[in-house]
Amino acid sequence: MHGCRVIQKAFQVCPPELQSMLAGELKHGVLDCIKSMHGNHVVQKCIEQMPPESVSFVVEAVEDKAEAMAAHIYGCRIIQRLLEHCTPKRLERMLRQILRSIRKLSTDPYGNYVIRHILEHGNPEHKKSIVNEVCNYVLELGKDKHASNVVEKCFEAALVTAAFLKEERQRLIRAVVLGPVPKDPPDRYSPLVQLMDDRRGRRWQTV
Repeated sequence: MHGCRVIQKAFQVCPPELQSMLAGELKHGVLDCIKSMHGNHVVQKCIEQMPPESVSFVVEAVEDKAEAMAAHIYGCRIIQRLLEHCTPKRLERMLRQILRSIRKLSTDPYGNYVIRHILEHGNPEHKKSIVNEVCNYVLELGKDKHASNVVEKCFEAALVTAAFLKEERQRLIRAVVLGPVPKDPPDRYSPLVQLMDDRRGRRWQTV
């Protein structure tokens, strides 16, 4: 509990050669550190303080089990830091795994943070994949405790990167207003009307 603070500080203040020595000590036990209540903070600090090419061992440790790590109480934090500090191209293998489970992870108490982080730090294709999947299940996800935050983030991402996600934004709006079988005007079974009566759906509709 106390030692992890010392190692975090060392990563913060030591020169690059000493950082590399510290990282070398983490390599063989990095998964154990990621899953540790205290060790995960050391891995996060390593990612934050070292050049992206120097934390490849962390990427390699999680990319084959990315879905499980995204749904892990501490593993999700590591993936978020990697998304912030590494290029989407370097994380492509990890991202492919995660994007195969968008719906599942969106409803997960930890995985939803990872999906939202991809909407913020991923490339346009990653964002399109998430928005399109949300469109397919907008009513289910819009009412879910965790996934409703993903739906909200989809609208935010579509507005911020409007040039890239113009079609996806329109599809998302149609999915909310008209549902999978469009009716004009929307009837009482449309997602929009149902979500207006849902406490979580009402919250993100203000976006």
